[in-house]
Amino acid sequence: MPVSYAESVQEAEVWRVYVDDSARCREAEAELEALRKDVRFAHVAWEVVRLGDATTDRAGRLKAAEAIRDLVAYTPSFVLTDRGGMYASVAGAVATVEGMPLADRLAEAAALRSADRSRLQEQVREANSRADLFLLMGDVYDLPPNADASALKMLIDKVAAFCKDSGRPTVLRQVAALRILYPLLLRKTAVLYDGVHSPRSEAAFNAAVAALEYARDMDRASAEGKQAHALREELRRARLQAKTRD
Repeated sequence: MPVSYAESVQEAEVWRVYVDDSARCREAEAELEALRKDVRFAHVAWEVVRLGDATTDRAGRLKAAEAIRDLVAYTPSFVLTDRGGMYASVAGAVATVEGMPLADRLAEAAALRSADRSRLQEQVREANSRADLFLLMGDVYDLPPNADASALKMLIDKVAAFCKDSGRPTVLRQVAALRILYPLLLRKTAVLYDGVHSPRSEAAFNAAVAALEYARDMDRASAEGKQAHALREELRRARLQAKTRD
């Protein structure tokens, strides 16, 4: 049954278009001029998000995190949002294999907005945590090699807050504890160590051990839980050997 667009909501909306430098994205961007003139989209403000290097460039990482939050798996993608948030995502190829024009697919997605909203919003909640974790990993990348204990502590506190947030998926909290928090605390231990352990370096080391235990105890059966347990045992054996030598 054909979809009727007569009752489409005309309240102002923002539709984000994620593109990169590929030929298919250039084709979709060229189509934007026609989309802006289409009366069906007169209520739409178009926002083009150009994705680039998300490895070394912080601005690029912020855009990549936005794409993660919008569930963008490939480019080009059109993300349709209204006051209630994201309600549809449309692959941005100008025409599908079936030959349905991009403009018609966008209009259809807008008309059927209620169908996918609840499913998408659940996915978006998890995606927000994945984006936050991605940005934390970027913060670690940005740390200079000679970062002092104070700089390390600031990031450690941010990662610890992520790990303790029970509203986030357990597996992401485990990843943060095992792969970010634990190495940061070991790095802080090394910074504070000056030939012999001080109370501060000892406290940092104990916190690193606690991070492993925290990651392990969230889900002992998961891959992260098992790895955290194995690392914890390695540390325990190393400590025993060190005490034996002393």
